[in-house]
Amino acid sequence: MHNTLEVNSIYKSVVSGFKLSDISLICETGDIIGIFGRNGSGKSLLLKTIFGTTDAENKFIKINKKIADKLYLVPKAVVHLPQQTFLPKHTTVHKIISLYFHKDHSDFTKDPILRNLLSLKVAELSAGELRYFELKLILLTEAKFALLDEPLSQLSPLIKEQALHLIKKASLQKGIILCDHDYFSLSTQITHTLLMHAGSLKKIRCETELKFWNYLP
Repeated sequence: MHNTLEVNSIYKSVVSGFKLSDISLICETGDIIGIFGRNGSGKSLLLKTIFGTTDAENKFIKINKKIADKLYLVPKAVVHLPQQTFLPKHTTVHKIISLYFHKDHSDFTKDPILRNLLSLKVAELSAGELRYFELKLILLTEAKFALLDEPLSQLSPLIKEQALHLIKKASLQKGIILCDHDYFSLSTQITHTLLMHAGSLKKIRCETELKFWNYLP
């Protein structure tokens, strides 16, 4: 099924004086939209505003032409991978998988990264293993869209390669919006490139434009 997420006219200000202004984008099933930008440019704030866990002075969001102010309250609409871990530290990997997916666990038991980690507690995973596990949990849900904040953070080259495969495969069923600093690893995966600069989004057509805006050297 083809789905469409429309984000229009986001205006969000914070105490520091920073603001997101006049941000609009459209994400459809099959899209992998990459949002890049320096630290503090507002990427994480934008994802949380779209998801609905952060309020904004103005925003207009529709999923399949239906208005949805807080997307996280809409069943199977959108999932969000935050920068910070969201899993309980003293619960085993296998138990968490069972809580998320009540029947078939084969996607995890056959995964070369995770199959030997199932009996470990979350606190016993390396930072890269944990990030990969969280990413896979998010991407295997039935949500129509996924918002991914730094999905490649702290991943070793081997795990990163597997994570990129997960994102590409998930895009066959979902629309994906992601923020990350690893532009070169993602450049062959993403279907649309955007740059967050001074609280607004700019459409990027080539790497030269990222250099013009001083994102790439």
